[in-house]
Amino acid sequence: MLFPDPNQKIVDDYDQFVGSLQVLLGLVVALGLVVIASLYMDGENIERVPLLPTIVASALPIAVFMFIVSRSNSKNFGIGYGLAAGIAVPLVLVLPFLILVLLAVESSAVVAANRALMLLFFVALYVVVTASLKSGKMGARFAIGFVIAFIYAVTAAGVISQMEPPKVRSAKAREMVAAEALSSTKALTACLIGHEALHPDVGFPKSLSTVPSDWGCNDKVSAASTVPKYQLSYEQTVQNTASTADFRLILVPKKRPGAAGDPLMTDSRGLMFAWYGWSDPRGVVPRLMLQQSDLENSNIWSLRTDFNHYLQRFGTPSSFDEVVAKFPNLAGWSRAGATGQQIRQGPYVVNYTISQTEPQQVEISAVCRSYGEQCIRSYLVDFDGRVHWTAQPRPATAADAVLSTTKIGSPCEGPPPCADAVEWPMPRG
Repeated sequence: MLFPDPNQKIVDDYDQFVGSLQVLLGLVVALGLVVIASLYMDGENIERVPLLPTIVASALPIAVFMFIVSRSNSKNFGIGYGLAAGIAVPLVLVLPFLILVLLAVESSAVVAANRALMLLFFVALYVVVTASLKSGKMGARFAIGFVIAFIYAVTAAGVISQMEPPKVRSAKAREMVAAEALSSTKALTACLIGHEALHPDVGFPKSLSTVPSDWGCNDKVSAASTVPKYQLSYEQTVQNTASTADFRLILVPKKRPGAAGDPLMTDSRGLMFAWYGWSDPRGVVPRLMLQQSDLENSNIWSLRTDFNHYLQRFGTPSSFDEVVAKFPNLAGWSRAGATGQQIRQGPYVVNYTISQTEPQQVEISAVCRSYGEQCIRSYLVDFDGRVHWTAQPRPATAADAVLSTTKIGSPCEGPPPCADAVEWPMPRG
């Protein structure tokens, strides 16, 4: 043919335009998804996380490749169609399930995100259908482009899913610091109480700087003093009164707005208090509460209740396994001794004794086996239901102080509000 056919040129230009449009739609779908994902990553707050530039940048290599293909001769349009379909197919497969899940969430932010996902689904479906139809006889090139984009999209999604928004990362860092503050405070408290139990004539130190090295507490003092963004304070108080502690150990965040956690307070009773809500930037009124309840962690009260129910209905068991068979909620307990009368759950080892008189009752002793780490206080629930406690590293006995019978665990080991006998001023921050 001496002269080019103008009609053929129009067809080629049209094909190139359609190929470029197909590539553009594929890119819109891919980038639209990551934009919505980045906006939705922070849940209710929906903030634009700095992950977005990283996500968009990760799409640039395939974007450049798609652009080059779309600008070349019509034989390579099949690769362009395949690339567009390869990006869109994972969206068509995944989005319906995500949309159905989000439909159950009652939130204006989630509803808005879900509408965008619905639109994205139909765009992706259009890309898949039109790209498949336009590929025509370009099956091999279409397959090449499809495989490249599909693998790329799936791999990128896997990598991005492992990334954390800065807000999430910051929250985890604060949680780690708060956990370190609690752990170091508990360890130091246990060390002071433990030494005083062995040497009651010595008592508690006037200050942490005067703690003798042979107490074995210096490393714990150092750990509590160096918790990031926290300030440690200690004071010796009046001793030998029922309502007054003989030392106070307080760990307070140095900055209130955005603090890693709430102020922690403890004394010789081994109770870990916190002003909950103190660090909340929303202006929540702080409440004095137990940071952790050793009595609750020991779970001995529910154990005693179920055990007594068993005794009333079935008599004396030959082993604890018989009790568990009737009360499956006790299955978390395991044997800790050969006699079957010593069991454990979490940080506590429990010994139980069944009375020989009628009606039969059970006496339960829970001893903290990770003193200064997961717990401090040990308990004894006697045959009459009185709860005795000690913060010293030993089993509680009937001679130890008795908790309130009207509110088990009092002070403050029951439901809030916490009406502690010791006044704990709230730090201003």
